[in-house]
Amino acid sequence: MSMSLPSRVLVLSLSMALAGASSVSVCPTLAAPQSANQSYQQPTNQKISREEALKIARTQVPGSQHSTTIPKNFPVPVYTSNVSKTNFIHSTKGNPSASANIITSDDPAKVFKWYQAVCQRDKWKMQVPTDKLRATTKMDSNFYMLDATKQHHRIMIYCYKNPDPRQPGSIVNIAWSIAGR
Repeated sequence: MSMSLPSRVLVLSLSMALAGASSVSVCPTLAAPQSANQSYQQPTNQKISREEALKIARTQVPGSQHSTTIPKNFPVPVYTSNVSKTNFIHSTKGNPSASANIITSDDPAKVFKWYQAVCQRDKWKMQVPTDKLRATTKMDSNFYMLDATKQHHRIMIYCYKNPDPRQPGSIVNIAWSIAGR
């Protein structure tokens, strides 16, 4: 799915809202002038409710569909231990792409190690940040990521501590697309 930056922000808003975030911070892009007499509008950060993010994303992201169930044919197995919520968004037009979101009460490191083992078992070619890069970028034990390819598929997996104190554990985001498109 080839989307403009505003559409990507809306999909991210929907992903976060479906994943259970109570509110989402959105920073829109510069608004282009509609006529020669107008100037560019400066973007502002806005906090919007989960309900508003869902409403915006559902009405303003053409070519996408969402579900609370991750399909069985998703290219990566779904983590199932202590899961409280799952969500799925996929393209319906353009280049195929999808995003799965999982909330689990398990620790981010445990979830990430599981995904590393699954990717290795299933022969994905993985790239993960080195310990040196993690230290340089101040990534701690609350955030993990990997990028992997296999044949014409590409996945990016992010495991991080759930920021909602009412739901300790992890949020997992898995983005899938056709590589090279």
